[in-house]
Amino acid sequence: MGTSAPGAKSFLCAWAITGKANHFTSDIGGGSMAVVAYNNGHLELGPPSALTFQMRLMEAVTGGMIEDHRRAVESYARFRLQTPVTEPSPGTVEVTFDDGRATIAFDENNRLTTMNASLTGSK
Repeated sequence: MGTSAPGAKSFLCAWAITGKANHFTSDIGGGSMAVVAYNNGHLELGPPSALTFQMRLMEAVTGGMIEDHRRAVESYARFRLQTPVTEPSPGTVEVTFDDGRATIAFDENNRLTTMNASLTGSK
């Protein structure tokens, strides 16, 4: 197998460093690639947090990584939290976490306009 493909190079690097072949790769711009190696055939993520969610969503929005902000929020809630979002008022959604909640408002083009997080202090 040649190593000219980025996937092959990341596989060989992850294997050489960790001794494991299980990994994810992501182009992070500027000719760089992030490699996340994981054990036991699956990636174990820590529990989702209202504060972390707010920070990561803002990074994605300001970095231009997502176009439909509302769809991204709803997809995150469905796939990561395994829960639907609630819609307390038109154009506003609320996502509930173990440690609090995030309330996000969108414009008519589903772009984020405001976001507030409240923490319960339970963790």
